Amino acid sequence: MSLSISHKIVFFTLILTGCGSFQKKAESDAEKAMHAESAVRQSRLRETGTLNDKEYETVSDRMGWARSDARGLPPPPTTEELERKVKAAENGKP
Repeated sequence: MSLSISHKIVFFTLILTGCGSFQKKAESDAEKAMHAESAVRQSRLRETGTLNDKEYETVSDRMGWARSDARGLPPPPTTEELERKVKAAENGKP
């Protein structure tokens, strides 16, 4: 049984449409998970005032901070220290 060209086009269009919707769902799920993790992290940061070691390392890498020595990073800053640095940066002061 041979399918006509128009049937083949419709068939492949349906397949591609299905694949595109699956990719959008996967991206949507990943974005929702990222927002949920971010909310948990922000609430913990507000409660404790510090970042855990892995979060501090990630922030330091993104901000371009240098590590103090081969043993690792200095202790994570408190929320107050971070707020002072942000205010100083906003005002243009080092």
